[in-house]
Amino acid sequence: MLFLELRDGHVSLDEPSHTPGMLGPVIGPFIAARILRDEVRVTTTEREYPLQRFADWVFYDGKYFSDLEIVASDQMGPGRTRRRRPFVPSLAQLEGVGA
Repeated sequence: MLFLELRDGHVSLDEPSHTPGMLGPVIGPFIAARILRDEVRVTTTEREYPLQRFADWVFYDGKYFSDLEIVASDQMGPGRTRRRRPFVPSLAQLEGVGA
């Protein structure tokens, strides 16, 4: 299984992406995850979901993250395991933006 570690989180797009941000959740599990240019897509056992992108930012749970990493379950370790959260597709969409 795969997980997506979200890092360098900000509450607003007005914050410069080069300023330090908060450590985000490690979401999943996924059977596939891909990052291609301006697209981030994750696949659960039910279906594939896009994550909302804004330039260099990925939106999840009310925050914008400028750094993310695809992590295999055997790479979790205690720090990532503590931040692990189940993926909730609705948290990947801004209000009023289609799923």
